[in-house]
Amino acid sequence: MTWHNGYRVWLTESQSLENAQKVVDYLYTEDKDWTKESICALLGNMRHESSINPNMYEYGYSWEADRGFGLVQWTPRSKFWNWGSARGYSEAQLRSGDAQLARIDYEVDNNIQWIPTESNFNGLTFKEFRTNSRNLTVDELTEAFTWGYERPNRQAGEESMPLRQAFARKAYNELDWSGGNGGDGGDEPGKPKYDFDSIKSFISEFGENVKEEIEKMLIVNLYDYGTSKTFGNSFLKVDKTYNNIYKIKPTLNFGKVIDNIIKNGLDNLDDILGGIIKPTDPDPEKDPEPIPDGEMFFPVDYELDGINFWKRANWETGTLQKNMTYGPRSNGRFHAGYDIGSGGNTGYAVYAVRDGTVTHVENRGTAGFVIAIDHSTDDYHTLYMHLVPNSNLVNVGDKVKAGQRIATMGSSGGNYAIHLHIEVSPTGEFHSSAGTIDPEKYLRVTADNTTSLPNPGKK
Repeated sequence: MTWHNGYRVWLTESQSLENAQKVVDYLYTEDKDWTKESICALLGNMRHESSINPNMYEYGYSWEADRGFGLVQWTPRSKFWNWGSARGYSEAQLRSGDAQLARIDYEVDNNIQWIPTESNFNGLTFKEFRTNSRNLTVDELTEAFTWGYERPNRQAGEESMPLRQAFARKAYNELDWSGGNGGDGGDEPGKPKYDFDSIKSFISEFGENVKEEIEKMLIVNLYDYGTSKTFGNSFLKVDKTYNNIYKIKPTLNFGKVIDNIIKNGLDNLDDILGGIIKPTDPDPEKDPEPIPDGEMFFPVDYELDGINFWKRANWETGTLQKNMTYGPRSNGRFHAGYDIGSGGNTGYAVYAVRDGTVTHVENRGTAGFVIAIDHSTDDYHTLYMHLVPNSNLVNVGDKVKAGQRIATMGSSGGNYAIHLHIEVSPTGEFHSSAGTIDPEKYLRVTADNTTSLPNPGKK
């Protein structure tokens, strides 16, 4: 199988999984020390950053702008591109996955890009991530890679973490890991990394260690410290009473030492069992599919005068259209939707993008007059905001068709320019990055400022 690597194409989940298998086949081999868990954490982040498309270039920018590129969105692009060119990779190879995986291995070996912090599992290093030497779970390693390598805006990173982790777990459970031995000890495929002899040996040694430590703690040096008539060590104290009776009492340190013995023992047992104490979630969340199949229309007639849904470079300055795209705004707040302006024109229609059932028709404060639709054909939900109040041509429970007019574009909810704010969610949870996906990808807005979706005004 060759890499799916369409330029600036957001891959479907199935295509992402096929490319993910290429990553597994490349990294999970005897001569590399990548573990299954660390590869899955890498894949979870790749899915969110690029859909695991090695030819993904950052939306909204020209190639000359030198923005994010590739599986992990190297920023600037030249960070990877110049490195690969200097090593003789052709342009076709640089736009494919193998060269990029070689770069990632190079970065681990030379401690490039990764920044260990105290908040990132007490300074986990890049090599510790690759080998999973601390026996972290897939979810923990996914989080470690997000903060140690990708380093997104804190709010955006926290909100996207469930999606990154969900795909990592999906990769763990669904990909084929039988092609190589992996970096976890070279075991045969399907054979556990532990056996009963190792477990029995551990239990025996653990018991002996506990006994030895307790014996040490019970030793008391009967040395008179002075008039107090008190003797002791770090764990026990002996008090001599007025009638020459000696009383032995444990100190608070005694319980703490026992706790530490047990903790260290459990950590060692976890090493033997290969992480079985912290199992991977067998039922991962569904990762959103940004480009579904089936009949679909753009939500407005994009041939009308003034319609503006393109990139920042084409926007007029000094208007309310400064933060139209999905993602963090200049004020630090997250914009969970995508804005389509009317150029000040009134009366423009808003259309349903797919077949579905109307679930909400209501006023929602600053969101204004809204309509929400559940698209059972692809398991997505869309939300249309700032509509002209009571302009709805549909009601809750109505069945709608793709390209059907549902309302009129407006400015309700605040002091807004006339525009449509549209959100797309795999769960019906709107107004946050955790519950939504980028509408620009769902609506197939391309790099050349067009959309491949048909115009509902021509239906």
